[in-house]
Amino acid sequence: MMTANYTPAQLASMTVAQLNALTASQLSTFTSAQTRALTVAQISGLKTANFDALNIAYLTKAQIGGINAAEMASVSVANFDKYLAPNLASLRLGGISGITVSQLASMTPAQMTALTSTEIAAMNSASGAFAKGYIAIMKDVAAHLSGGALSFAGAQAILQDAASGGMSAGKLAALQAVAHELNATSGVTIGTTAQIQQLFDDVVLGNAANAHWNGGAATSTTLGNLSATSTAMQLNELVGKWFLGSDDPSVAGMGYGDTYKATSGNLFSAAGPVYTDVNQGTDGDCYFDAALAETAYQDPSLIRNMITVNSNGTYTVDFHLNGKNDYVTVNSDLAYMQGGYHMADGSTLAFNNGGASGSMWAAVVEKAYVEFRSQTDGVNSYANISGGWDNGLSAITGQAVQDYYTSGDTASQLGSMLATFSNALSAHQDIMMNTNGDDPALNLVGDHMYSVLAVNAAAGTVTLDNPWNADGQGSGLKMVVADSIVSLAQQGVTFHVAMGAPALA
Repeated sequence: MMTANYTPAQLASMTVAQLNALTASQLSTFTSAQTRALTVAQISGLKTANFDALNIAYLTKAQIGGINAAEMASVSVANFDKYLAPNLASLRLGGISGITVSQLASMTPAQMTALTSTEIAAMNSASGAFAKGYIAIMKDVAAHLSGGALSFAGAQAILQDAASGGMSAGKLAALQAVAHELNATSGVTIGTTAQIQQLFDDVVLGNAANAHWNGGAATSTTLGNLSATSTAMQLNELVGKWFLGSDDPSVAGMGYGDTYKATSGNLFSAAGPVYTDVNQGTDGDCYFDAALAETAYQDPSLIRNMITVNSNGTYTVDFHLNGKNDYVTVNSDLAYMQGGYHMADGSTLAFNNGGASGSMWAAVVEKAYVEFRSQTDGVNSYANISGGWDNGLSAITGQAVQDYYTSGDTASQLGSMLATFSNALSAHQDIMMNTNGDDPALNLVGDHMYSVLAVNAAAGTVTLDNPWNADGQGSGLKMVVADSIVSLAQQGVTFHVAMGAPALA
C-alpha cells in the first residue's frame, strides 16, 4: 500500500515495529494530517532515521513531548531553531537530554534562560555545561542592565565576572549574543553608547591589537582574541586593554630610563584646550603633536568631545580609522624621565606635557594614539609613533588631508595657495606644515611639523607654532613665528590641509 493511502486512523493503530518497518522515504511523504495522527508513544519509539524523515513542522505540541534523546540529537540545527526551540515547554526531560551544544547555541537568550535547573541537569555533560555557562552570563547581564541599557561600568563588570574560572563554550556564546544585541538595530537589542559597544566588541569579537599584551614592559607577550578556552588571565588582560587602560605602551629605547607613575590633575585647564597645552617631549611624534595643537586652536570642542572620562577613572579617546570611530581606553599612568632629566619647562614627563596649564589632555591623547596605532602596526610602543606625515591629523579629525608642495612654485602660485589656506582657516580647517632642512633664520627645525595659526595674504606670511612650545625654551628659536611664504617655498616646505567637515566625536 502506498503511504498516501494510509488513513490517520490506520496510522494511529500501527505498532511501533510496523511504523519502523516503513522506509524513511515513505515517512518523508506523510502529510500534515498523517503525521499528526501518530501517537506520542509512536513518536517516542521511532528509530532515529525514521524520525529524521518526518516533517517535524507538522508535529503537535503533544507529539513534541514524545521526542526522545536520540531523536532530538538527530534534528538539524535549522529545524531545531525553527520548530523545537520555540516549544521547549512541550518537551519532556528525555527529549531535552538529547539537545546538542550546536542546537543550544542557536537558541535565543530568552529561550536559553527559560531552561530550568532540572532541565539543565537532564542534559548530557557537554550541553549541560554549555547551558550553565550561557545562563550564568545572561543572568549577570540582566543584573547589570538599567532600563534595558548597558553602562560602561556594567559592561566591565560582566566581562570581569565572566573571567572567573576561565572561559567555556557557553560563556563565549552568551558574550557573543550580548555583543550581537549591542550591535543590533532591530529585534532584540541592548541600548548603549557607540563607545561601549565597540569596546565590548574588541574584547568579545576580537581586534588586531589583541595579538599582544605589553603592560608597560619593554617587550610584549602573546595575548590573542577571546575563545572558549581562554583563561581567566587572558580575559582579564583583554578587559584591562579595553576597559581599564592597563596595557601601557612600551617606553623602551626612549633613552631616559622612563618609568610609569600614576598621575593626577585636571584633564583641561579653565582656558583649555589651547594649542600651548601641547609640549612635545622626547618622542619624535611632532606630526601628531602639531595636529593636536592645531585642532585645539581651530576646534577645541573636538578635543573635548573626543575624550570621555569613564566611571573607573580611565579615559576613552575617540580616533578615526577607515572612516569609522575607533575608541581606545588609557589609564592615568604616564611615563616620567629618571636620573634627574627634565624638559626645558621643568617637567619630568617623558612625552607630551601640559606646560604652564598643568592640563593632562595632550599626554592622555598621545598615549591613546600609541595604542590606537598598535591596531594597524602591531606594536604598542612610543618608539613606534616616532615619525609620520599627516596620518595623525586624519586620526584626530577623521578628515582627508590635501598636501601642498611649495618647492618651485611661482609667486602667483604661492599667492593662490595662501588664499586657499586663508579660506581653510576661516572655516576652522586644520593646516600643518613640515620642513626639510634646518633654517635658523626662519626659526625652523629640519624634518619637523608645525601648526599653522594664521595666514596674512596681503603680507604674504604664514604664522607657525612649533609643538615644542614651552619645551623649546633654550633652543634659541622662537616657537611662534610669521615667515614669508616665499622664504618657506625656498626651503621646500609642504603644507597639509584638512578637507571636509571635522568628524566630531
